[in-house]
This record gives sequence, C-alpha cells and structure tokens, in this order.
Amino acid sequence: MKDYLNELYARLGGQMKLGLERTLEFMAWLQHPERAFPAIHVAGTNGKGSVVALSETILRHSGYLTGRFTSPHLVHFNERIQINGHPVSEERIEALISQWHPWLDSHDISFFEITTGLAFYLFREEAVNAAVVETGLGGRLDSTNVLNPRVTVITSITRDHTRILGETLDLIATEKAGILKDTIPLVTCHHDPLVMTVLKNKAKEKKVPLFITQPEDYFRDVRLKTRGMSLCLQESREWVDTPLAGFHQLENFALAIKACEIFTEGVLPLTAIIKGLTTVQWKGRFELLSENPLVYYDVAHNPAGVRRLKELVLNLYPNKPLTLVVGMLGDKETHEIVDILLPHAQACYLSPVHSHRSITLEALNELAAVRPGTCVVSSVHAAIQKALKNSPHDGLILIYGSHYIAPDVYQTFSSMSEPDSQ
Repeated sequence: MKDYLNELYARLGGQMKLGLERTLEFMAWLQHPERAFPAIHVAGTNGKGSVVALSETILRHSGYLTGRFTSPHLVHFNERIQINGHPVSEERIEALISQWHPWLDSHDISFFEITTGLAFYLFREEAVNAAVVETGLGGRLDSTNVLNPRVTVITSITRDHTRILGETLDLIATEKAGILKDTIPLVTCHHDPLVMTVLKNKAKEKKVPLFITQPEDYFRDVRLKTRGMSLCLQESREWVDTPLAGFHQLENFALAIKACEIFTEGVLPLTAIIKGLTTVQWKGRFELLSENPLVYYDVAHNPAGVRRLKELVLNLYPNKPLTLVVGMLGDKETHEIVDILLPHAQACYLSPVHSHRSITLEALNELAAVRPGTCVVSSVHAAIQKALKNSPHDGLILIYGSHYIAPDVYQTFSSMSEPDSQ
C-alpha cells in the first residue's frame, strides 16, 4: 500500500496542475466512467465536505447505492473514495494502480487527476446510482469538472487559495461557478452581493434553475451541545440530534437537503433526512477528542472557517481558559488564522505540518515574536504535549489549522479516541 501511495504523492511535485485536458484523456482511456452514474457536484470554499457527507448519507438512507468522493483525507487515503458509506479497500486501489501503471507512467498526470479517475472508475464498477462529488480546488479547471451532474451545489465562498483562484471574491466565485452546466439546477446559499451577482449571471447564461436555500427552510430552532447539536425540524416540529456542531452547519444541512430533494425529483422521505442528520459522520469538525482534559480538533484552515470555529467555542464555553494548538500550511492567511482566536486564549502553540506546503519554522518564529503568549514547537505532537502539560485543569484545548495535522492529532489521542474509517 505504501509503495503505490508514495508513487501517487510523488506526482504532487510541489505544484498543482489545473486544467481538464489530462483528466479527459484519462477518462477516455478508462472508457468514460464519469458518464456512468448520476451525481451531485459540490464546490465552494467552506462546508463542501459537510454537504457531501450529509447528501450521501441521506441518499443512502433513501435506498440509493451511493458513492462519495472527498479530499483531502485525514488519516487513510481510501477515506476519499467510499461506496455506500464504506471506504474502498486499500488492496483494491493498489490493484488498480498496479494495473494502470504502464499508462500512468507514460503520461504526465497529477495525483488528484489519478485519484479522480480511481473514484469514478470504482463508482462505475460498483454500479453506483447516486454519487456525491467534492471539487478539489476551485471548480472550472478542477478534475472533477468532467462530470455532467444531475445537481450542482455551491457552498459558502470566501477568500482561500488566492494565489490560484484570484485575490477578489468575484474572481474566486467565477472559478467556483465554472462547475455550472447548461440547464442543470444550482443549489446555493446567501452570499456577499459580489458573489451573488456572479452566480446569478452565470446561472442566467447557462439557463440554470437557481435555488437559494437558508436554514429556516428546514429548521425552526437549534441547541448546541458538547457533542453535536439538537435541531427542531421545520416540517414535523420534532427534535433530532446530529453529531455535527455549529450554526454554520445549518446552512450546509439546508444545501444538502435541497440538493437531495432535486436529485430525487421531490421524492425524498422525511425519514431519510432524519436518518441522515442523526447518522452522518464527518470527522475533524469540532470533534471532541477528550473530555478530561477537554480537547477538540477542527480542520478550520482559512479565516472564514476559523471565525465560525470561534463563534462555536465562545457560545459553548464562554468562560473556559483557552489553549490553542495551531498547525498550518504556508500558503494560507497565517496571521489571520492565528489572530482571530488569539485574543481569547491564554496560550498558543504554533507548529509546522507534515507537508511540502507547510509553513516554515522561520515564518512561525516571526509570527510568534510579536504575539505575546505564543510560542513555536517543532511538531504538532510536541505542541499538543505542551498544551496538555500547561493547560489549566478546567481549561479547553483547541487544535486547528489544517487537515494535514490529523494523523498526529489522532495518534496522540489514540488511547482516548480511536478514529474510525471516516
């Protein structure tokens, strides 16, 4: 397994390759698996994974045989590709890579393009009749955009990956809106007026039915809990518990439910929605790792995501002494990611990440030098150990900043919280 993963990761080469030419060539060689299943295609800055996770879970409980494609993974590569709620076996992926080796070696194709091909090929092999697919980056030039889906979804759009997608919201929105296909319905939420103008114009150009959802369409009330939250449904007025937490998730839930309603042509049982909300699994989203000491992990990795995390933490634990452990990539808005939560913390430990894109120790030291209460630690594991040692017994430790710190986080807390395959 490790041999083929090393080969795949070697394709990263430190640079992304945007554009559909290589993916289209790969799909043609695979005899176009992307045409073999109906799909919901999801783009956006934050919330994509949550929308995919809930949409897939709802459709599975509606009787569909589902495929789920997300990125990046947290611990195991095969988390990215799931059939009916289960990751495809590593052995099966390895066998396909081995089988495709000669073609892959003779073509300049990237890690994500290969991963997309794997997902779509496996969806066809398993006769999936409902796939939910997350874009990797942007939309217009993303490998997944070879799909012709039944529904498209665009989640919250904020500034992220600005070096690739553009510095302004309208440029970023234009890239995300690149997943729109002629006459295929778009489900989205309320955005900044600049973003809304881009989406409406693109929808009009493509003759796309546009559905703008909001939490009030489906939920009457919400109560935050230490694990997840309770929701009062608009239609039935009953309360249901969901393992995902945060007011921002209500927006994601509304997007997912609306997308599923359109996908199923209005034949979506309320029981499937309830089952989806109560059983959805999406790790690394304000995930409680330990109750004593109190420790949470969140993959928030851009300013908008960290602001939502701050809102959640301060609502749930307004008076607890807060200790931060932050591991970040270097191509993010690192100052802001730290500064949003820093005023509420009594200590902050900064760490590099196991990735060629990690922020450097030099950059971390520059960050820490002008921020009292902040220090740099050589690894995420060591930073967590320092936080555990120095945090007040009645305090809260919040670990965040990247998907890429997940292996270190879970390994550290394995005796307290063994991560499952999702």
